[in-house]
Amino acid sequence: MKKTYTHPIVGNVLIVKGLSLRTLRLSVNHSRGVRLSIPWHVTYSTAIKFLESKIEWVAEAIKRQHEKASKSAELPANGTEIKTQAGTIILTNSNTNHNISNNSCHNLNPEKPLKKIKVKTTGNQREIFFDNTVSSEELKKAVVKILRKDAAALLPARLSELAALHGFSYGKLTIRNNVSNWGSCSARKNINLNIHLIRLPQELSDYVLLHELAHLKHRNHGPEFHRLLDLLCGGREKELSRQLRKYSPRRFWDHDHKLGDF
Repeated sequence: MKKTYTHPIVGNVLIVKGLSLRTLRLSVNHSRGVRLSIPWHVTYSTAIKFLESKIEWVAEAIKRQHEKASKSAELPANGTEIKTQAGTIILTNSNTNHNISNNSCHNLNPEKPLKKIKVKTTGNQREIFFDNTVSSEELKKAVVKILRKDAAALLPARLSELAALHGFSYGKLTIRNNVSNWGSCSARKNINLNIHLIRLPQELSDYVLLHELAHLKHRNHGPEFHRLLDLLCGGREKELSRQLRKYSPRRFWDHDHKLGDF
């Protein structure tokens, strides 16, 4: 059962009753709004009192997410670099660099419009030229296209190499642009890897691959799984796990043109 409550400070709050819920849960999402999930026996008046007790946190969370979304929508600085295991991706704003080439800044053929995004490859360097008419999402799609190509070229061979080295056999390999995890292993022994692994240091990318290979023998994260993974990592599982937490599949650029949310 769902009901919308309009709060004078934070606006609409979706209150959802669920039979399986045991506690009150409050969440804030930039696209989905504020949601309050409550057990079936909890009254709406009790739910609203709970909301009021957390209203400062909700307002602050909404503010942070609006700022985050605004920063994410901004274009990166001219010359921003994204390192991958296959080379470097350079983002060049043609509005601020008029020496790229005549064709990139001036349309010599008015009947044939210029592409808003143009990619030039020189060895292992891929330069993406864009202008200010491009949206952040369009530019990210161009980067993802390159990351997907790099991942397809490197990750399957590396997974196969590690599997052969440690005596594993897996089913189908899928490479996706995930935002919530680095990889996964299904009950059918199929492995899914994130294209953004290509932006990790090699040893951390290998750690994720070994993590998924270890799931071929142990489906959970119990003691036996961790013992096996630690053995595969040469006794460095905790160290590598700690290092990996500094990264995120969602990290890209932010308004300061460092790595930010993707």
